[in-house]
Amino acid sequence: MTFSVDTNIVIGVINPKDNLHKRAASLVNAESKKRPLVPLITVITETKSTFGRKYNKAAGLIFAAINKARRETVRDDDYAKKTVDAMDHLVKTNPDIDGFIKLIYYEQIKENLPQKDMETAFKKVSAKGREYMADVEAALRREANNNTEYAAAADKRYLDTQKEAQNIIKGIYYKDETDRLIFLEAVTYAHVTDRALEHYTNDNECINQSELSLKKIKAEKKYANNKLRVKKLP
Repeated sequence: MTFSVDTNIVIGVINPKDNLHKRAASLVNAESKKRPLVPLITVITETKSTFGRKYNKAAGLIFAAINKARRETVRDDDYAKKTVDAMDHLVKTNPDIDGFIKLIYYEQIKENLPQKDMETAFKKVSAKGREYMADVEAALRREANNNTEYAAAADKRYLDTQKEAQNIIKGIYYKDETDRLIFLEAVTYAHVTDRALEHYTNDNECINQSELSLKKIKAEKKYANNKLRVKKLP
């Protein structure tokens, strides 16, 4: 038996300020002591893209707020207080990136207030963001105790199976087409290896879409014994 994780869980693992961090890291660490983690290529790719987009959005909002606080204050202690209040407001009003705001502000900026050289500070934050994105796969492997296995994605049988599975579920609606690709990668891995694969996610809609797809896949005789299961992050 093996297991894999969705993008929201990978981000939870690598971002210590993410709301899912404790649950995601605990899952990956504990499960990898019992069975290998299969890092899905689509998940790794989406994680880098999503992490970069949200990190950069958070950085832009943070530095805009810091600049505004600097313009509106004279004393450093007033500036620091106004900045703290602004960060609290950003966290409350941007729930989709609150973990990234906390990651950048509390891990990289807070101790260095008041910021004098904003250009240098922004460059450092941007460079740190690139480090996080470059380290996604390695960070996931570390949390998984280096107990990982990879699919032979370039193998002809793997590619043919994935294409066939794609045709089978083409009528099923996915709000996010990347979720479809992740499902296809997972179901193909389970079929080609003939091994049980439990895929964890924190997205209820993704679970429902995957269950519909798996039901249609398993209705085909050759895929009837496919051992993929999609489960909610505990």
